[in-house]
Amino acid sequence: MKKYKNIFFSVFLSLAFSYIVYFGFTSGYSKYVFSRESFSNQYDHGIYKYRILSKQLLLKTDDVLQNYFPDDKAADRILVLDKTGTDRFYYSYYLLNTFFLVVFSIVLALLFESDRILIINKNEKVLLLFILVILIAVTQYVIVPYDVASYFFHLFIIWIFFIGFERFPKLTVACTCVLIILSTLNRESSALTVTFLAIILLLRNGFNKKSIGTAVLFFISFFATYIWLRFHFEKSESLFIESNRIKENITAYPNLMGILFWLFSFYLSMSLAVAKENKYIIILYHLISLPYIAACFFSGILFEIRLYIPLFLSSVLQSKLDT
Repeated sequence: MKKYKNIFFSVFLSLAFSYIVYFGFTSGYSKYVFSRESFSNQYDHGIYKYRILSKQLLLKTDDVLQNYFPDDKAADRILVLDKTGTDRFYYSYYLLNTFFLVVFSIVLALLFESDRILIINKNEKVLLLFILVILIAVTQYVIVPYDVASYFFHLFIIWIFFIGFERFPKLTVACTCVLIILSTLNRESSALTVTFLAIILLLRNGFNKKSIGTAVLFFISFFATYIWLRFHFEKSESLFIESNRIKENITAYPNLMGILFWLFSFYLSMSLAVAKENKYIIILYHLISLPYIAACFFSGILFEIRLYIPLFLSSVLQSKLDT
């Protein structure tokens, strides 16, 4: 029981900070997405329309809440963000993201208890749980339905792979492929999960037929889903490139602060490394993830520091891997 006390700590920490962020502060960033109509106006277009899993989960949550919020009243703080916004839709964001933050924190605590995989002492476990849960809660000044869910899928897939691959390789690979598909239906950053798994496979087992074949299966699970989403929902918009924001990302002050966050987070993960080999793995992971990084600079908004969180989560785990 003592071994899993950090699970209870992480659950209550997630509940506390999610409530603090959603009801102690009003976002100065996310606007015009707090009613079904305004939500559809934004999320049925551009890159957002491909993230179908989290969109449907949010709308289903709103449907359930209609029993408790039968009218469309909205507090002043909601109307500031969206004149058509409602308390019910805001609560839908809060409940959905709080749920995924809780299950994320549980999986993170379970990963930290995997002594055969990670080299991490009990004080580091508590500190990293505290830092990562609070950091994710804070990044929700950009209120979206899919980010926290994507962090959960990212860690859950890694955890399933770690605990099952040696004992039940075929079943674990099958489950991992299914989860990668679900994660891709939620957000295309699932590519970073595939990258993480491929690196672990190839470093542990070498460039043999089994490890390469398994990595290819993971890649196909992601890429086939990604391509299907693009062609299924594509109309007249660009198939792969949404916009070009690279100039504003390297000149605008808010985005420069985002770049600083990337650099400080990378430095922190390197500082946590238990050996030189772990630093090499982190660097390798970032190099292989350059397409994602380039996409963030080209079509993302770097002030949204949430974009680096999947890389940071992976780097923290890689810093503690028992090489």
